[in-house]
Amino acid sequence: MTTIDYDDDAKRLEATILALGPRVGVGLQRALARTGAQHQRTAAKELFAPYSGESYADKLQHRSSDLRRSLGFAVRGAGFEGELRIFAGTPYARLQEKGGTVTAKRAKFLTIPLKAALTASGRPKRPRARDWDDTFVLSTPKGAWIVRPRPGRKQRLGKPQLEFLYRLVHSVRIPPRFGFSRHFQEK
Repeated sequence: MTTIDYDDDAKRLEATILALGPRVGVGLQRALARTGAQHQRTAAKELFAPYSGESYADKLQHRSSDLRRSLGFAVRGAGFEGELRIFAGTPYARLQEKGGTVTAKRAKFLTIPLKAALTASGRPKRPRARDWDDTFVLSTPKGAWIVRPRPGRKQRLGKPQLEFLYRLVHSVRIPPRFGFSRHFQEK
């Protein structure tokens, strides 16, 4: 009859698992880092598009690329206790992801740049609305705008042709449109 010493086998199994532990833990950390890097690359590629001037496109249009560049990941923990955190490091990333309302805080109005105030890539031509010369506020029942006479254009019927630079609003509702967490769950 053969005798099996369970205590001895359990001790050997435990020693084998403990010996493999550091290698498996390092492998887990590397796998989490590869997953984070892959998600960062695909999210930057699939969620963003160059600025085209059209709003509410399927992809978020980047002007400065700050949001796209801020996508990142961090692997924390050691061994079997690894954790992958994925983040976007700009203050407005949460607003793009979840949606919300932006309200003027230090001024009476928000200035929303219009096509005439933007470059072809969608970046503002001037840092602030106040940096433009010869502007004035045009108020109508439909809203208020910062405008200026069109440079180089002659007046028509005694009225100057106007260039609309900014729309003035008290607040603006941003719909959820980034899709970063949805994109991660799908992948």
